[in-house]
Amino acid sequence: MIYLNPNRYENACDNHYQKIHKIILNEIESHKKTRLQYCLKNYIKENLKDIITGFPNVLLEKNNEFLELIQKRKNRKIAEQEAEVRKIISYKNFQHKNKTKYDAFDLAENLNANTCSYCNRQYTVTVLDKKSEEGHIARPQFDHFFPQSKYPLLALSFYNLIPSCSICNGTLKRDQEFNLDDYIHPYLHDCNQHFRFSFSPLNIQSLKGVYTSPKLQPR
Repeated sequence: MIYLNPNRYENACDNHYQKIHKIILNEIESHKKTRLQYCLKNYIKENLKDIITGFPNVLLEKNNEFLELIQKRKNRKIAEQEAEVRKIISYKNFQHKNKTKYDAFDLAENLNANTCSYCNRQYTVTVLDKKSEEGHIARPQFDHFFPQSKYPLLALSFYNLIPSCSICNGTLKRDQEFNLDDYIHPYLHDCNQHFRFSFSPLNIQSLKGVYTSPKLQPR
């Protein structure tokens, strides 16, 4: 686990807010006929700073407040309202390169995270090709520490987007729900102060993945 010191990423967080809050406000205006209730739209607008830049504990607080508002509206189902939120706070649109809008490639470039925050073994460099029509080649994936399938309000929250490799994000964690009491959060916990990992291969085969354990000897 790599510790992502928030002090180091203040500028990236500020830039993320400046870009994202405009996109979300525009989406709210363009979805005036959405079935997301008026009070919920207002809640998003009034709490947008915390929703985008709040620390993980603040994000949970805002998400719980939002759910409470939905539950008070007895004629509205939570799943229906969350579906409307996904139209406004859209990670699907954010993850694709867009020359006219701020997107995941811009965030990855600002973070400059070259290895996965979880395993610290897979490279996650960001490569941009400004001469090409698409303008991008590679970037890290972004794991949602609080999965967007269950927390759509936090889909674009800075401290909920963890730069990671495809194995950790798409194969191991996926949409498993993490909590702050039982799991380490890269932006909160500096594990390097408490322990270190080391790896000493016994042979070239273990490096190639031929053996499931470095203790196994070749026959």
